[in-house]
Amino acid sequence: MPILFIHGVSVRDDSGFDQIEPLLRRFAAPAISDEPDSVTIEYCYWGDQAARLSWSGSSIPLSLGHRAIERSMERIRHRREQLVKAGQLMTSNQWLTKVKEVRQHSKERLSDFLASTIQASNRLTAKEKAALCLALDEAVQEEGEETIEESIKNPEALQKRIRDRCNRVLESLGNRHDWSEQSFNIKEYATRAYKLPASAATKVAMELRAPIHRFITLFLGDVFTYLYRRGDASDPGPIPTVVLNHLERLNEIKKSRDGEPLLVLTHSMGGQVVYDIVSHFLPLGEHQDMRIDFWCATASQVGFFEELKLFLASSDLHGEETGELAPYPDDRYLGYWWNVWDYNDFVSYSADGIIDGVDDEAYGTGMDVVEAHMGYLFLPSFYRRMRSKLQTARELGWKRPDPDSEPNPKLV
Repeated sequence: MPILFIHGVSVRDDSGFDQIEPLLRRFAAPAISDEPDSVTIEYCYWGDQAARLSWSGSSIPLSLGHRAIERSMERIRHRREQLVKAGQLMTSNQWLTKVKEVRQHSKERLSDFLASTIQASNRLTAKEKAALCLALDEAVQEEGEETIEESIKNPEALQKRIRDRCNRVLESLGNRHDWSEQSFNIKEYATRAYKLPASAATKVAMELRAPIHRFITLFLGDVFTYLYRRGDASDPGPIPTVVLNHLERLNEIKKSRDGEPLLVLTHSMGGQVVYDIVSHFLPLGEHQDMRIDFWCATASQVGFFEELKLFLASSDLHGEETGELAPYPDDRYLGYWWNVWDYNDFVSYSADGIIDGVDDEAYGTGMDVVEAHMGYLFLPSFYRRMRSKLQTARELGWKRPDPDSEPNPKLV
């Protein structure tokens, strides 16, 4: 089974894929192939066809706004220093003897909290981060329900289990590493992962308002560029063409492997591109023999775009006034569709109650409003959830979600 990852907005290189590919191979590939090591996993890069600012962003106000950004970033750095100090305090026996109640977290949560802090390290390569996340996840899953409090009290045991696995995982990724020089420290990461009071998180989130200005600029730039230049089935634009070329190549691989299904994972704007592909470009274009068997759309705006009627297949016949949902894409071009969003991700949207038949589900990354948008892609528990969805889709024969099944619980 071939797997294709399609990135979202503001991406201009392939650096992030080095962390995503090992997780897909570890969790997704075995769920859909008896030979997971031979599964083709490709990265669909379209950033070179996305927005380009002709005056290098001179339209972004740099007077009061620029100073606000600098002040905000300085406050964020200060907050982070406070978090480090809080972490050091939490490792002290004095703090542990005084604490009356520590939130209990399952091993799933512990794995995700530690994985999310690894992503913030600037001392590790992308491959080392991926290997460390996988090794850490194996180590945590090996034990019973382990809590963050227990890891803080006895981090050496968890660190030993990680060390025993990390070199093996790195070797499987074609890399080697000397643990004597490894900067990773489980005590530091465990304390950073400890959930601080919600009020502190809220203060940090409020400080992020100014930097979000730049993110929105890049986000809107890529969205407008895609909408303006996407073309249609008779003359596909540059971004749809890049995606169609990847799908064409992977569909040939799919046929050569006795029809093993094709899995597509999208992030953010990549979801809108794929929705246009399966609802317009494939049905009306030159690639009517191609099919995506399983599509996972993370952090997308598909539901929002359909509310605005921005897709090539959008119609005013679907909406509150008519009482009709937008139809699920034709089974000839799309099988199972899992749409995933996070309450903390302010640019991810639900498609439930908008497009018929979507398996729509919330997933809590536990990250702040900026990190949450990418957070799904680096957490082992997300890929375990994907593996479960793949097993369900396989049982359904790679068809759309069963409309008579019980609705999915929201993973908050």
